[in-house]
Amino acid sequence: MLAVRPVSSEPCAACADKDCVRAANRSNPDARSCPSLLNPRRLNRNSDCLVCGQCIKICPPGNMGLFLRRPFHPADVREPLASWPVTLFVMLVSGFVVSELCSEWKSAQAWFLRAPEEAAAWLGAASYAGWIEGVWTLFVVPLAIWVILGRMVVLARGASDLADAWRRLAIPLAVLFAFGHLCKGLAKFVSWIGFLPLAAQDPAGIDTARALVARTLIPPKSVLPMTAVCVLSLALLLLGTYFTLRELRLAQGTTHRRFCLPTLVLAASFLFIVFGWAFLA
Repeated sequence: MLAVRPVSSEPCAACADKDCVRAANRSNPDARSCPSLLNPRRLNRNSDCLVCGQCIKICPPGNMGLFLRRPFHPADVREPLASWPVTLFVMLVSGFVVSELCSEWKSAQAWFLRAPEEAAAWLGAASYAGWIEGVWTLFVVPLAIWVILGRMVVLARGASDLADAWRRLAIPLAVLFAFGHLCKGLAKFVSWIGFLPLAAQDPAGIDTARALVARTLIPPKSVLPMTAVCVLSLALLLLGTYFTLRELRLAQGTTHRRFCLPTLVLAASFLFIVFGWAFLA
């Protein structure tokens, strides 16, 4: 929502100094040329800009500005293909988010952890159960999710192969995963915010922890009932689904409909898990 952009194109076109890109200005202690080696007057997306403000300081015509805009501004250029580092990062995050969402529903958590727990028991590696769960969460589950989603895109002829499908899905689906993580954050916030007065009274936390273990201190109740958290989270996921589909349309153009089914399948899975927090628990 924060973006550095030129106010208009005319002052930049007429600027003879071009201080915002001049190599000699990169070592200035302040008011230097873009440290990311971008051309500020041509900025049309936020993917590489650090919003450091150096181009705003050094611009002779004062034509560069910091703007507050609506989320996912449609004027920004979208990358149809994410880089492999970004793609792999989103894939890793997907397993983490699924794990976090399942942790708020005991039945879903038991289902999610069943395979790594059985694997640890079968291998006789109880001491490595945490490592096995980590591999399951960050590698096995994401691979399964992305193979299914990617295969849907390939079958719909939205991509030439799985790798191509993953790179086209990565950035739009990052929006949905972010909203999923926001739901988990909301659940944790309402359950832990009640401890804030105790933290103020006992900053070290030692006496509070001992009182909680000894049951002489009743833990604070959640600020909102889980039903309310569930309803709010469902609304967040629906909003996230809308923005994800919108990002797909802006990034993939006329072929965006070929990516809708996997997006809706993933969104429906998240909605089902969150629905279970309060209504199926």
